[in-house]
Amino acid sequence: MNQITPTNDWTLGASQANELALGYLPELWAEARGMRPRRDLTDNLAVQMGSALEAFHVGWFEKQTGINVFSKQRKISQPALGLHATLDGELCLKDGVIVPWEGKTTGGHTKLETLKARYHAQLAIQVALLDETPEACLSVLWRTPEWNAVLVKPCPDLTAELIERAAILRHHVMAGTMPPMLPPCRVTMPPHRPLF
Repeated sequence: MNQITPTNDWTLGASQANELALGYLPELWAEARGMRPRRDLTDNLAVQMGSALEAFHVGWFEKQTGINVFSKQRKISQPALGLHATLDGELCLKDGVIVPWEGKTTGGHTKLETLKARYHAQLAIQVALLDETPEACLSVLWRTPEWNAVLVKPCPDLTAELIERAAILRHHVMAGTMPPMLPPCRVTMPPHRPLF
């Protein structure tokens, strides 16, 4: 496999936030440098089902809430933070605050608390990239069928630690030096509130 030399605008995606939180900097570094292939999810049935249901999920959310999901698949990046994200969408809340909208499809036995913990790091990065946004909307379709949407407020300590780790990783990616493996972040359960 050929090694890639990243450009100065290289950033880590929010979808890799869990690996960052777990401290897997050497693996992320190897992927960024082209020494480890990116994960191919085209044969992952759960991922493909989620992709196929994305338009339905947006339509269902809008019908149930009366809130428009806009800027679908908008790419946002802050090279200074070493981070980027592709948002599922954005919402404008009643108070005029714009928040990222993240749609997830999952099995019927997965609890909302489990999903909040699983996507806490990803939501934290999305919120950090949108600056003035205090929280993110997590909309969940269970294949039971059941649906729920809540506003999640990421933990500021986790956000700060993820940003620090992204800076460390970016430094090593650009320098071509192997970063250290780090201990996992202490991930607390983010508070949530109903969308309405």
